[in-house]
Amino acid sequence: MQSAGVWALRPVADMSQADFHDWQTLLEARTGVVISEQRRAFLQTNLSARMRELGVTDYASYYQQVTDGPRGAVEWSTLLDRLTVQETRFFRHGPSFEVLAQYLQERLAAGLGKPWEFWSVGCSSG
Repeated sequence: MQSAGVWALRPVADMSQADFHDWQTLLEARTGVVISEQRRAFLQTNLSARMRELGVTDYASYYQQVTDGPRGAVEWSTLLDRLTVQETRFFRHGPSFEVLAQYLQERLAAGLGKPWEFWSVGCSSG
């Protein structure tokens, strides 16, 4: 294990456009999360921090590690924990559900004939 001082002095690894695209595609395919170009620095900073912890020097090598079968699944889980906000307040906030209920009632009253599609995002506490 490296000392904290040495770890902190390492520069953030440069991320090529191809690396960024690979990570964007992986995140969207596996989670539905879309990382726009405006959020590139966020992604680069978080990936780089995890890579430094593991001693990985480039994004392509880390990508291979994360996508490498069962072993990669464990690292993927750790990475997702770093990239996501662990917040469940919405699910405990009554007024949020009241607004949602009102919205749905209005849509039902309008008689929309199309099938409804819902996306239920998992919460951090399961």
